[in-house]
Amino acid sequence: MIAVGAVSRYPGGIMMPRRLDAEKLTRVPIAFPEDLYEWVRETAHARRVSMAEIVREAVSEYRDRTDPRLELWGRREDGGN
Repeated sequence: MIAVGAVSRYPGGIMMPRRLDAEKLTRVPIAFPEDLYEWVRETAHARRVSMAEIVREAVSEYRDRTDPRLELWGRREDGGN
């Protein structure tokens, strides 16, 4: 659930809604080749989402493609996480 009007400010003036029902997330340090990093950064900016959201979406899609059995565990029918 996202509260109306509750936002957090990211560098560059991007406004993002704050999550009130924030699920427990685990931080993972990852490194990208420079060209891929720039693509993720530019895509996140264009879509007005965090870079982490782009990475989470990509990992979720990769998981669905490579191991469809994982869909049986905690995945909603509508594709949400």
